[in-house]
Amino acid sequence: SGLAFAILIITMLMQRQELKAQREELAEQRNELIAQRKEAEQGNKIAEGQRVITEQQATLIKQQIDEARVQNFYMIFFKQIDNLNQRIKANIRSQNDFFNSHVYYFIEKINELCLCNSLKEHKKLYFQQMLAEDYEHKKNFLVCEDLNESQIVENILLILNFIKSNSIILKNNQTINILLSYIHINLLLALIWLAIIENEQLKKYFEEFSMLKQISGHVSAEQLEFLKLFIDEKAFQEPV
Repeated sequence: SGLAFAILIITMLMQRQELKAQREELAEQRNELIAQRKEAEQGNKIAEGQRVITEQQATLIKQQIDEARVQNFYMIFFKQIDNLNQRIKANIRSQNDFFNSHVYYFIEKINELCLCNSLKEHKKLYFQQMLAEDYEHKKNFLVCEDLNESQIVENILLILNFIKSNSIILKNNQTINILLSYIHINLLLALIWLAIIENEQLKKYFEEFSMLKQISGHVSAEQLEFLKLFIDEKAFQEPV
C-alpha cells in the first residue's frame, strides 16, 4: 500500500507538471496570437495609410491634369476669340453703321407682325416666308451673304463646338459670357436672323448655352415673345 501511495503521488506530480506545461504552452500561443493580431492591425493601418496616400496622389494628379487641360483650353479659346475679333474688325469697319440698317429692318418686320391680330402660327408662317424671300432676293443682305462670306459665323460656330467638346472641364457660362462680350448686340441680332432663316446649328447653340439671355434689354417684350416662336425659350433664360 505504501508503494501504491508513492506511485499515486508521483503520478499526480507528473500530471501537475504536464498541466503546467500545457498552461505555459497555451499562454505562449495566446501571446503569439496577440502579437500576430497587433502585427496584422499595424499592417492594416499601414495599408490604409498607403491607400489614402495613393488616393490623394491620384486626386492630385487628376487635378493637375484637369488644370493643365483647362489652361490649354483657354490658351486655344482666347486665340480663337482673337481671330474672331480680328475677323469682325477686318470685315466691319463700323459695327453700328454696318448692322443698324439691317437690324432695324429686322425689328421693323417683327413690330409689324406683333401688331397683327393673326394667330401666332400665322405670324410665324408669314415671317418665315418673308425672311425666305429676303434671303433669295437680297443677296447683298447682311445675314445672307456678308456674314457667311466674312466667315464670322463659321468662327463663332468653331468656338461653340470647342466649348461643347470641353464642357466636362469647363464652367460653360463663363466661357459663353466671354464670347458674348465680343459680339456686338447688333451682330447678335443679325445672328438671330440667320439662325431663324437657315442655320439650325446656330439656333441649337443659342438654346443649349442660353446665349440670348441678355437680349431682353435690347428688344421689347412683344418682340421677345415673337422671337420665342422660332427659338426655344431656354435660349433667353439664365442657365440652371
